[in-house]
Amino acid sequence: MIKRITASGLLAASALALIAGGCGPSTELTGTPIPNALPQTMVTGRPPELTEAGFIVQFFWSGFDPDGRIEKYQWKISNNGINGVSVQDTLTFCPVAGDTLNPWFETTSTDSVFFVSADIPNFPNDREGRNRSYQTHTFWVRAVDDKGGVDPTPAHISFTSVTLLPTVRLTGPTAVVNQITAERLPTSVSFQFQGDDPDFVTGLPTHYRYLWKRAIRANGQYCFVRSVYQAEYEYLASFADSAWSSWRPYPREDENRRVTLPNQPQFDSQGNIIYYLFAVQVQDTAGAVSIGRGYGRQVANVRISSNLAPVFTLVETYLGRFVGGGPNQQRNFDIAAGQPLNFSWSGDASDYAGQIVSYRYGWNVTDVNDPNDPNWELPEGNTPQHRRAPQTSFQSGVHTLTVQVTDNSSQVSRWSIILNVVPVPDPENQLPMLWVDDVFDQNSNAWSSAPPNVIPLDNDQYRDTFWLAALSGPGGVAGWNPDLHTIDTEDSQITYRDAVEFRNLVWIGRYVSGANSAISGLFRPVGVQNRDDADRYNWLVPYQADVGNVLLTGQRILNSFLAEAPYELPVVFESRETAPGRYGYTQVNNVTVRRAFGERDLPDGTTIQVGPTRYPYAVAGVSVQDIMSPSATYYEYNNGLLVSSRRQSGCVGLKAVVLDPAFKNNYMPGGGVFPDTIFTDPLIGWRDMQADTDGYRLGRQYPWGGDEFYNADIIARGTPFTIQQCDGVDCVEPMFRSIARYNWVRDERLAANPSDPWPVGYFDGQGQPTLASICGTRALTLDRTSALTHNRIVGFVARKTAPNKPSQVGDVVLGFDPYRFDNAQMTQVIRWVLDEHFGLTMNP
Repeated sequence: MIKRITASGLLAASALALIAGGCGPSTELTGTPIPNALPQTMVTGRPPELTEAGFIVQFFWSGFDPDGRIEKYQWKISNNGINGVSVQDTLTFCPVAGDTLNPWFETTSTDSVFFVSADIPNFPNDREGRNRSYQTHTFWVRAVDDKGGVDPTPAHISFTSVTLLPTVRLTGPTAVVNQITAERLPTSVSFQFQGDDPDFVTGLPTHYRYLWKRAIRANGQYCFVRSVYQAEYEYLASFADSAWSSWRPYPREDENRRVTLPNQPQFDSQGNIIYYLFAVQVQDTAGAVSIGRGYGRQVANVRISSNLAPVFTLVETYLGRFVGGGPNQQRNFDIAAGQPLNFSWSGDASDYAGQIVSYRYGWNVTDVNDPNDPNWELPEGNTPQHRRAPQTSFQSGVHTLTVQVTDNSSQVSRWSIILNVVPVPDPENQLPMLWVDDVFDQNSNAWSSAPPNVIPLDNDQYRDTFWLAALSGPGGVAGWNPDLHTIDTEDSQITYRDAVEFRNLVWIGRYVSGANSAISGLFRPVGVQNRDDADRYNWLVPYQADVGNVLLTGQRILNSFLAEAPYELPVVFESRETAPGRYGYTQVNNVTVRRAFGERDLPDGTTIQVGPTRYPYAVAGVSVQDIMSPSATYYEYNNGLLVSSRRQSGCVGLKAVVLDPAFKNNYMPGGGVFPDTIFTDPLIGWRDMQADTDGYRLGRQYPWGGDEFYNADIIARGTPFTIQQCDGVDCVEPMFRSIARYNWVRDERLAANPSDPWPVGYFDGQGQPTLASICGTRALTLDRTSALTHNRIVGFVARKTAPNKPSQVGDVVLGFDPYRFDNAQMTQVIRWVLDEHFGLTMNP
């Protein structure tokens, strides 16, 4: 047995010998040195599958030193190629040249995760279509002890790393994606691409390279169609082509995955059009590379053109959205004096993967090609101030806004918006009245007359007969020529320029879905859920404020100014109920409805309520708006039930209008020129003229439920609102109030028989219809003595714009069709409005 003696033991023995012998210490070191026992190493953990290990592998190892401790470990990983591990793979240094081949790396850890290469294509074990690449490796590890001893037989594990090939595709220019022939691009060519690495944690490749070359075939001709490329792609886009760029880090951000090649020539030295090829390839963490070279997918075939330009979008809040490209885009518009103008714009060069570099705008620029023209507002730039013009307005004249956008190829798109401020003639030079027939009734077959001569009384020819008789002839408007001073919007459009030629407008309308009327087509906002309504400029506003008076009539006439949408009724313009979002829409019983109008952010950063900007509130002065029994999809507040089912027209419909007592006292203290109460015309409402012998008149047909009433919440919605005030009085001055059909039937029966208990005993017995089935469950007061729509404001004078008018009197709104009521009496009403109220001169 060999005994181990330490250095300290040797010193102690020498001292004892010195004492015992009585002589000086020996200077000789004696004894037999013990050799250092070398450590041993083992791999304790490895990938579970060595034949398909992936390119991210983890190994665990440990070591043992019989005569000391492990100081560190050394490791290396060899790339073995396709023939397994070789002697060359195990060498650290080349024995001939002395070059480092596969160095050892040191660590004190006992495990680590390694990224290894897998860059040999066509993994032999793959099924068809998997597209994996691979590489065989050997992991070597050896322990080093505290005396520098190294394990002479390193532990090792051989394995095969595999990876799915990364892919790449062109994403821009859009013109080259899935192209079939060479596409035109500007002189500064840009390409965008998107790579994918499906088996790496980020999903992204690590490197890319690109090929840019002239698309010259082996025969010297250009390639410019897909079929030729597909036949010769190995030559045209060879991965061994020297024109490929070096590998570059793959950008993380989408906007940086772009290759821009400036100043590319359009023609070669012989004057021929040059066709080019652009190709892109990516590489993943394991060194695997994409292999796709599809035409219009990884390879673009293009030619250069100097005639491309950005797509330029110009938006004005009311004038609309205009999209075009090129330097000569132009539009002309008539505008009103003082009309607010808010222009903004944006350019887009993504069709050819270009980039917008600058914008510029100016009013009345003299020479758009002169960058130093003094009327440019700003130097070229790309800040928010370069993409919007401050709000402005003009009182007169012709003004041109010029806006241009420039891309990185110096291509320019330009809009010129020419604005003509419509001049308003002096009142003495204006014509007296324009009649606007905005009822789409030329093909109407409704409101049949009594048999046997059944005719559609709702048709244009019958309604026109009434209005022509009311407006012309003896007692009609002096100076009004029905042939020259009439616009039927079914035949022709009306413009602001038309309107200002007249001191007064008589505008008859009726709500229709879509854009089949001038009001809906010109003034109605475009309703879009989950964003602000897209407004259109309403030139009736400046007309009513500064030019003349308007008599506005028709079923759901003010409703025509609102965006089409399934509203909840009543409409409360001041409502702030915007749940669940800020745009006024909500869901009730799986029905999406507009509960309010929501909010809007203005360019200056302030937020406003949209409701008070709407025409009925802003101009007519209405705070709340409702409809008797609308046939369209209007829902009662907070229950998802159609209003037409909750209050049916046979009970709540408008049967007669009665002059408001206060209005009569203010305007006709000595007596009116027309009756206080005016009923539906007997020829139109002939069914109601038949005797009610059985007490069930309410069950007869009554199709008129679309009349409006104002400033009332008949269902107790509870949403706060304030009646608008104009100079200390209500902006809405009631002129006519409603008589509901239910109340008329009740009064008729009581007049004939004061002891008639109707409706008691008529709707409560076995087998009889109930009032709820005839009228709806929310049509009547609790005591059933009245319809909830009775005694509501259905016609009024709108005082809101009166102070600035030349006449200084308010406009008149009738939320019903006057033609449906007694024609002779309604003629007197219309003439009173035009004569006594508006101040027109009438014929003797």
